Amino acid sequence: MKLKKYLPLKYEGNNQFTIVSAVYNVEKYLDEYFDSIVKQSLNFKKHIQIILVDDGSTDHSAEIIKRWQAKFPQNIHYFYKENGGQASARNLGLQHVKTEWVTFIDPDDFVSSDYFYKTDNFLSNNANISIVGCPLVFYFEDKDMVKDTHPLKYRFAKGDVVLPLSNLKDHLQLSASTAFFKIDNIRNAHIYFDEAMKPSFEDAKFVTDYILNTDASTNAAFLSKISYFYRKRSDGSSTLDGAWNNPLLFSRVIEKGCIEILKTAKMKFGKVPEHIQRIVLYHIIWYFGRIVNKPAALSHLSEEQKKHFVALLHEMFSYIDEATILRFNLAGTWFFQKVALLGLFKNTAPKNQIAYIEDFDLKKKQILVKYFSNFPIVEQWVINGKEIFPKYQKEVVYDFLGSLYTKEYRTWLPCHDMGDLELFLAGKRAKLTFSGKQFDKLPIETVFTSFKQKSTVKSNAWILMDRDNQADDNAEHLYRYISENHPEQDIYFALKKTSSDWKRLEQDGFNLLEFGSSAFESKLKDCEKIISSHVDGYITHYFKDDSLLDKDYVFLQHGITKDDLSGWLNTKKIACFVTATNPEYHSIVDNTTAYKFGKKEVKLTGFPRYDRLLINNNTESKQILIMPTWRSSIVGTYISGTERTRNPNFMKTNYAKHWHGFMNHAILKELNDQGYQIVFAPHPSIQEYMDEFTVPDFIKIYSYSEGNIQSVFQNTSILITDYSSVAFDVAYLNKAILYYQFDYDEVFSSGNHTYQKGYFDYNRDGFGAVAYNETELLAALKDLVENQAKVPDLYQTRIDKTFQFRDSNNCERVYQSITALDQPDTTDNLPIIQNMITQAENHHAWDLAATLSKLCLIQAV
Repeated sequence: MKLKKYLPLKYEGNNQFTIVSAVYNVEKYLDEYFDSIVKQSLNFKKHIQIILVDDGSTDHSAEIIKRWQAKFPQNIHYFYKENGGQASARNLGLQHVKTEWVTFIDPDDFVSSDYFYKTDNFLSNNANISIVGCPLVFYFEDKDMVKDTHPLKYRFAKGDVVLPLSNLKDHLQLSASTAFFKIDNIRNAHIYFDEAMKPSFEDAKFVTDYILNTDASTNAAFLSKISYFYRKRSDGSSTLDGAWNNPLLFSRVIEKGCIEILKTAKMKFGKVPEHIQRIVLYHIIWYFGRIVNKPAALSHLSEEQKKHFVALLHEMFSYIDEATILRFNLAGTWFFQKVALLGLFKNTAPKNQIAYIEDFDLKKKQILVKYFSNFPIVEQWVINGKEIFPKYQKEVVYDFLGSLYTKEYRTWLPCHDMGDLELFLAGKRAKLTFSGKQFDKLPIETVFTSFKQKSTVKSNAWILMDRDNQADDNAEHLYRYISENHPEQDIYFALKKTSSDWKRLEQDGFNLLEFGSSAFESKLKDCEKIISSHVDGYITHYFKDDSLLDKDYVFLQHGITKDDLSGWLNTKKIACFVTATNPEYHSIVDNTTAYKFGKKEVKLTGFPRYDRLLINNNTESKQILIMPTWRSSIVGTYISGTERTRNPNFMKTNYAKHWHGFMNHAILKELNDQGYQIVFAPHPSIQEYMDEFTVPDFIKIYSYSEGNIQSVFQNTSILITDYSSVAFDVAYLNKAILYYQFDYDEVFSSGNHTYQKGYFDYNRDGFGAVAYNETELLAALKDLVENQAKVPDLYQTRIDKTFQFRDSNNCERVYQSITALDQPDTTDNLPIIQNMITQAENHHAWDLAATLSKLCLIQAV
């Protein structure tokens, strides 16, 4: 648009075009829409008509349209109808088209200045064209930024392309907005937009119906040098942004959209052409990314609706060939999804398996290999013709609404002998993939040489940190232990100089690095290990690339992992994963969990901060600590590090209303009068909103800038929280706990926080009563106070069974686990082989079980 003043003002053409646009409350965008069209390099007045159908707008859209219509009365046509949706508005507009070509530019989008001229020029020089597809580019209005990242942009990588309608290959056209159609073909075949096809796929259905009902001897053209700018609204109100919450996406869209076009294609051609199958696959592949291992993603559907959705998927895949699935590579689809789809919907496996080299351990001379299968499979690992056995193995289960999507088999192999690695699955050689290349026999030396060349480790320094702006967590406690007991270790503690903890740690002699400084960055580039209670991207990918992935990342955790964090943590590269309770450890490390981490990475040590927690525990105190966690949906978006934008509507949230109401309840004043000190400790992400709370004077607001949160726990007699893992710290001290979960359904539904429900059930495993409303909370609090805050026997039993260690050796166990990363692995293979025997027996593979039993004897000798 900035270059348009340098272009010829107007071109004459040979074709006539009409834009049909459905308008609904788009007053903010209409001027930009009109401006991009009337200033086209193709003469607007002579070649372009605009039909705008106002679908019952309640804003000033009509006034803006009529203002532009007054300027161009022969070209701009306005129609009004009651609200019925985009499809009905477009259908009405189609009735008034009088030109040969029609397109459907949305009124919140815009196009490049040569959009119509280059289309006209191409059509003038190429006969027998029935449809024209154009590139879609994303425009992010909040950043005023354009990104050419659409998954189908590959269609335009080699310039203009012409293909027969009978075989579009991988050139899918799913958008009506970015395509030109012949009006005669639409009318002759009675093609229309399905007005009930909501919330998506109405474009894909219309375009595919057009292709299936147009002369197959004609062609489709894909033009590369123009741009359709699709607006991603800053308020998230674009049609696609809200589609996932509509139940019709999981019923009618599949039944009357996907399945219907497959049936139509089969009736016309006798079988479904592959490019039609690919259209359906492209649409449906996004569903699996949203749903797999995310049971809460469809919490808005009933059980019957979920069953119907799954039944429709099976019907849909009955029209899709196995070969099509194996050749499909769009939308990031790779072998993982192909194995899953074949197993789930075709009850079969690929004839040729592929395994992937994912990770390495130079010090222990091990490599991590993974592959996928929906069926039990016998594996054999060979180096230089000699069979070897894994050091560690883990099965990761991927769930799709209660059915097996697929399993990921992860194996750490000892590779002390350099040579060629081979993998045989069910007696057949699998391809080994490394660095984008496939091998029948993978030279191990090539793998290790590649990893060594990428290594950035230049010192044995360890960098410890909690948050970038806060200490007083596991990293600080571990640092103190190392400096006192292993002073020979070169350690540093990273923290922002503006943190309230900086001066305290400086006075205690900490070897501090100012987070973000050049000194910090220099040490970070060269260090051997990064040890932190957090594993956020601002630490793991500080340099915005993968340059830190060769460091040993030690995840100390901030709190007990009780919820399912696999979707987030599986994206991380963690060398040592510290846990503190038996249930937590097994929920992560065991086979058939959703976590990728196994016994190589996960260690049951206890938390470093627990070593000092029991010291000075005050059992006579009268203090009520109110300490809820946060919600990602109620605070602003990330800026950098832990900084976020501020949510101006925070006090209108369900969260703020409930906690604000409870803190102002008369019962707290009564308890304060009885000698109880009331302390409110907001989560660090909520701290900045405290100026909006009206807090009674008798309630003390705890700020993390005060430091020593453990002292607060030690002097607490009753903790009131919602879902916070601090309940484990307080339970460790045998203190009473209440859970206030007024928004339980919201928190564990899709998108409302960073986690979903895990192994921990608050009613079955929790350390106190669960209240779902204020009345229940007040009653439970009254009972505790009347019993001098004594932990009821039921909850005391649970506490006693939860914690593996109650000594003061957690820091030492963590330290030993970290130093073990540098030591040769002497892990016995026997437990792994015995586990394999159990699996073989479970699958009635008696010969295999017998062979493995013999291996156990050999290994023992």
